[in-house]
Amino acid sequence: MKSVHAYRMTGLRISSDIVLPSAIADAASSTAPDVVIREAVIDPEPPQLATFRLDARDFRYELPGIARFRILDARELQYQPLDGTPAGDIAALIATTLMGILLHLRGSVVLSASAVKVGQHAALLCGPAAAGKSTMAAALSQRGYPVLADGLSVILVSSGSASIAGSDGCRLSLWTRSIERLGLADRRGDPVRPGLQKFLVSPSSFIDERLPIGSVHVLRETRAPEGDGIRRVNIVDGALLIRGCASKPQLVKLLRQEKTYLAAAAAVMASAPIGIHDRPFDFDALPGALDRTEADWRAAGLIAA
Repeated sequence: MKSVHAYRMTGLRISSDIVLPSAIADAASSTAPDVVIREAVIDPEPPQLATFRLDARDFRYELPGIARFRILDARELQYQPLDGTPAGDIAALIATTLMGILLHLRGSVVLSASAVKVGQHAALLCGPAAAGKSTMAAALSQRGYPVLADGLSVILVSSGSASIAGSDGCRLSLWTRSIERLGLADRRGDPVRPGLQKFLVSPSSFIDERLPIGSVHVLRETRAPEGDGIRRVNIVDGALLIRGCASKPQLVKLLRQEKTYLAAAAAVMASAPIGIHDRPFDFDALPGALDRTEADWRAAGLIAA
């Protein structure tokens, strides 16, 4: 019989029979968890549905030769390794891709975003994979801003205001070069997946709190030095950016969640500016990007002038 582990992610209590290295260890509880993760035998789908079947109550997802997954009622996440896939690979997929899907199925507004605590607010760093979210969060942590999330940020809307639900895990996922340039070798842990040169890294400081959102930056690459900077956007563009930063944009459309994301964007912009942060993907330019970020937070009143 497998051991069962208790975790927290994005404000949810999780019971899992597989170790999730990036999740936050939680105390065992007698109350039912929000999500149960367990290994199970999952029947293969017909050939025409072999990769993906959308059903909010019985979602199926298969990576051929790697694993099958099944999400029941957005509360139970089953997995079946295929062809000897290592547990570390399965855990990495669960903590990122599958948790993102499960959160969408629960009706959550979930963004592909890292977040840090600035004063008494959360500042989000949004963008697609390889946008530099984790590197920026790690560098800001070194400047004294505790890391709140790395990759999955769940937005809660209440009485017209927006907050982040809590941390998605206690470690950052960083490539070897980022670890070396940021001087974080002593904080490097296990690989995100076996054989991958991307590692779990303990940030300089970390918190797990529900905080109101005070700033949103959408990270983009620029190759022209004169293009560096942070440009605030209007509410229409802000709504499009928020929806575009969804963890799984295709699920927003398939699950007809556009209005939910529009309402979340309006709630965010009611109290927090949304800006596009153009900067080079160059470590020599990172200090300037951090300075601009802090200056924008200062202009928004998140930190003292």
